[in-house]
Amino acid sequence: MLSAFGVLSLSLASVGLYGMLAFVVSQRQRELAIRMALGAQTRDIRQLIFKQGFTLLAMGLAVGGALSVALARLFQTQLLGVSPNDPTSLITGSAVLVLVYFVVVLRSSTQGY
Repeated sequence: MLSAFGVLSLSLASVGLYGMLAFVVSQRQRELAIRMALGAQTRDIRQLIFKQGFTLLAMGLAVGGALSVALARLFQTQLLGVSPNDPTSLITGSAVLVLVYFVVVLRSSTQGY
């Protein structure tokens, strides 16, 4: 049951990350279109979007990782067969969020402006 809640929370975090980044890019759509009209390549737009969101992603992963390690100690008695600081779970969760981030960046930078 705990695994199901973990998967559900990771899914919600992925949807939230996707929504936040898509919203930020949609707010800058005019600016990006002007940049492309003035000669910016798709690679330049992708780098711009990547730099903007990567700082937020890195801070979120750092804070989320620290909080998950701290809160895991509180739930240590309820974790059966898993150590409270299971590196596999932390790395897998972080990898999924980074993958969602890259999908959003690639998708948003290849849209026609």
